[in-house]
Amino acid sequence: MLAKDCLVSCADIANELAVSKNHCRNVLNAFVEQGCAVKQKVGRIFHFAVIAASKPRLTSGRSTATKRQHKKTGRQKIWNSLKIQRVVSTADLVCLASVTEANASLYLRKLVNSGYVRVKNSVNTALANSEIKGQVSTFQLLRDTGRLCPIVRKGGCWDQNEQKLYLFNVGSNATHKENNHDQVA
Repeated sequence: MLAKDCLVSCADIANELAVSKNHCRNVLNAFVEQGCAVKQKVGRIFHFAVIAASKPRLTSGRSTATKRQHKKTGRQKIWNSLKIQRVVSTADLVCLASVTEANASLYLRKLVNSGYVRVKNSVNTALANSEIKGQVSTFQLLRDTGRLCPIVRKGGCWDQNEQKLYLFNVGSNATHKENNHDQVA
């Protein structure tokens, strides 16, 4: 349908070939990048024309050069550091995973509550600074379930590797009250 000196809109080509406009637009833009077609704006709509001596290359999808690279999240970096080091402090994670101290300590607390990590050495922050100077709390990885980091949810941590929810521990000191709604006063 594209011919020399002929400007055609993407919608016209998509209707003629019975393909989606998005697919047609992607193919035509790829032809423009290859130098096989030109793109001109007529009014509010782009039109395309083929360059006569060109030979466009058709591919079976996205090329590897245009694949989107996914950036690792801070929590994934924390998880990777935990898997490698096995015993870490919050300061270690700040350096190793390039995350904030608040993010590292919050994620570690959630992992401790769901049983992935245990506190190996705890520093009593109620003591005077002179007594705890140089001491840091350390955490040990207990449950290494795979390469993907656990996702913190409202009631626990979702393990992407095992497809399982590990509930937060309510604590051994917590008292559970039973509801006695059936008792009449």
